[in-house]
Amino acid sequence: MFAFLFRRSAKKSLSLQTVARPVPINARVQQENARQAALAQAGALDGQETAAAEFILQCGFADARLIAAAHINSQLLQEQVRSAMRNTDRRVARMMQGKIEASLKLAQCEQRAQQCLEQARRLVVDPQLMPNQVADLDRVWAAIQVPVGQTRQTFETVRAALHSRLTCQVELQRALIDALARLREVTSALDDVPSDVGVCASTLDELALTLEQHAAAPEVPALPKHLLSSFLQEMAIARQKLAVQQRQSVLPASATNEIRASLAAAPAANDESDLDADFQDAAQAALTAMPVMTAAKIAIPDLTVTPPVAMDSITIAQLQELKQRFAEALDGMEKALEQGLLQVACEHDKALRAIGAKLCKPSAAQAPRLAKARMELAHLMSWARWGGNVSREELLKTAEELPLQKLLLAELGKKIGSLRERWKSLDVSAGVSSRELWHRFDAACNSAYEPVAAHFRELAEERLQNAAKAQALLEQMSSLSVVSQDAAELDWKSVAQQCQRMQQAWQRLGTIERKEKKRLDAEFAAALSVLADPLARQRAAAIERRERLIAAASEIRADDRTAPEALRALQASWQEQSLFLPLERRDEQALWVRFRAACDAVFAKRKEAAQAAEVDRNQNLQQKEAICAALEAAAVASPVALGTMGKALREFQNSWSQTGYVPRAVEQQLTQRFDAALAVLQQRIDVLKRAAQTSELDALQRKLSLCQAVEVAIAQVPQPQLDKGWSAEWSEQAPLAAYLERALQMRFSAALAALAASDITYAATLIDNRAQLGQELLRLEILLGCDSPAELSRERLQMQVEVLQSSLRAGQKQITQQEQLVTLCALPAATDAQSTQRIADLLQKMKSGD
Repeated sequence: MFAFLFRRSAKKSLSLQTVARPVPINARVQQENARQAALAQAGALDGQETAAAEFILQCGFADARLIAAAHINSQLLQEQVRSAMRNTDRRVARMMQGKIEASLKLAQCEQRAQQCLEQARRLVVDPQLMPNQVADLDRVWAAIQVPVGQTRQTFETVRAALHSRLTCQVELQRALIDALARLREVTSALDDVPSDVGVCASTLDELALTLEQHAAAPEVPALPKHLLSSFLQEMAIARQKLAVQQRQSVLPASATNEIRASLAAAPAANDESDLDADFQDAAQAALTAMPVMTAAKIAIPDLTVTPPVAMDSITIAQLQELKQRFAEALDGMEKALEQGLLQVACEHDKALRAIGAKLCKPSAAQAPRLAKARMELAHLMSWARWGGNVSREELLKTAEELPLQKLLLAELGKKIGSLRERWKSLDVSAGVSSRELWHRFDAACNSAYEPVAAHFRELAEERLQNAAKAQALLEQMSSLSVVSQDAAELDWKSVAQQCQRMQQAWQRLGTIERKEKKRLDAEFAAALSVLADPLARQRAAAIERRERLIAAASEIRADDRTAPEALRALQASWQEQSLFLPLERRDEQALWVRFRAACDAVFAKRKEAAQAAEVDRNQNLQQKEAICAALEAAAVASPVALGTMGKALREFQNSWSQTGYVPRAVEQQLTQRFDAALAVLQQRIDVLKRAAQTSELDALQRKLSLCQAVEVAIAQVPQPQLDKGWSAEWSEQAPLAAYLERALQMRFSAALAALAASDITYAATLIDNRAQLGQELLRLEILLGCDSPAELSRERLQMQVEVLQSSLRAGQKQITQQEQLVTLCALPAATDAQSTQRIADLLQKMKSGD
């Protein structure tokens, strides 16, 4: 069957190959002129989209259609041309598809660009413009890749306005920072006795006027909130110190020294209970905000585990140890502040507070260092708290803008979760936010999360519906299982299809709750096993039967003439089993590949054998054609001896029979050719045989006449002259066959001898042999089928009976015509005219061969 399919596919492929007929020259010229005209017309359609579309639909030249397609820019016409050319001209269809996709992409870019432009316009009028908002806007705009146009120009104009606002913010912040630095210089200068108190007062008035001018600027809401408060606080401190300096300038020197001593001792007398509550909160927030790994940069002595020691029981050694640890903690705190390690600085400050000012009072040199370090720490913690508030405001703004961004549900959920995680991290790093700000952020997140929550509710409902469908499917399977158990005979094909349908329906159920899914899967497996287990056993038996078919196909001999019928029977059995019980696709495919390989191997061997046999047939054809040619040449060649021609004939026949088969297409024609040439040669041999036989019979008749003439001369009285030339005439006759020549020679010689001796006894013998001569003539006439004289009909009948009886006797040899002729020729007897005529008739009968 596979060989048949291969031949059929080969014939089909050959039938599909059409021979291209040559096109007349005039037709080719006309076709080329029409093509050039179409190309020119297509090139002239620039700006005429409707005409270009109509030209493409009616044009028969692909190059012209492609040129005209480049002029179509309308999406509606592009879709029409693409639908029309989808199966006609792939190049035009691909060009239209590319243009449509480019148009859609450009529309999407334009839409996103408009969204970015609207956001930029909102930022321009936003009083609290943040640099990170502008950075996000630039990042989104760069990802859009907007082409040059009106939208891009408008955005660049709005972006320039944003840049101008950010520049104003930077300049305003820089001016306030510079003013704050000058204010702190004045404050530090007021700690010592200034050379001129009036200069400091004028500087403070100038800085106050500068603050009033900056406070009236439009970008003040975007400034850091701590900047103005720090400036005002620092201004108040400077005013107080200026007032002290102004009072000191009028007090005596002794009072001035007492005030300075009290101011120097005041920081050392302060303990942990005297610290401001805001300062403690800021220190704790800054401590938790710093990375843990920064603590490894500066070694922090563990001073917090120092056991409490009473003032009255402390020893000098312990006091020295506490002072050493206090000095190390103070040095570590100053180094941490220089490197910006807020957490490490807070840890050192906590260690210093654990030692306590009552146990180890700082020295006159350590007290200002400690106060300065704690002031710098408070400043850093205020910055950390300000950064946390700014970040929370950004998170709140981002959460409020989420519903307008139209994000995917999965992306929206991830973004809301990310915002909440960042808010929690800010609670740790920058302290807890206000309750009002938290409620606003939580409400914005909940509002943005509402589509995601609705989606999750739909998924939950869908899972419940899928669970109900699964339960209904299990009930259906239980009823089907009961039916299959009650059935005595099952249609295993329908059982397999039913199992497959149930499995596919179960797989298409969708998502179910995990607990329910586990239980339902177990029930489904149990219900399916009622059908699947017997089906698996039947399939195992079917696999064994298929294996036996494969083994049977492998055992078929290619040289067996019944091999094709056996393979067709195996293939029919395979198809019957496949229809009765289909196996799993994997097993079915593997077994089929093996079975087909076994069948193909047999057909391949038979094909090889057929090709080898075809080669042998072609060789045999050449040999038989040579035999026919030689036979035809021998048939028309000059006559040769009869024996030579008979031998050649037998050799041709033997060579023909020994040569094998030839191709069937020429077998009959070649056999007819050989038979015709053989018949011609055989006819020539038969002619020669008849001519030789006639000549021999003529010589026999003449020699027999000579014998009869001598015997007649013996019976005459008186006897005639001896040997009237009979011997010479005998010598002139052609020799006969050996058996005839010998018999007649003996008869002729005996007659001549009796004639020369005048033997009366021989003459009497001749007369006595007349009756035997009649009998021999009658016997030869019976053998040759010649008519006998009417008066001898009775004797002929009696002779025929004797001949028949002798032929029926077992073991008795029958007399042939040749033997009877030799007996007749060798018998010396006197003949009369009737006997002579009968002998002549017999010889004529033998000449004619009838």
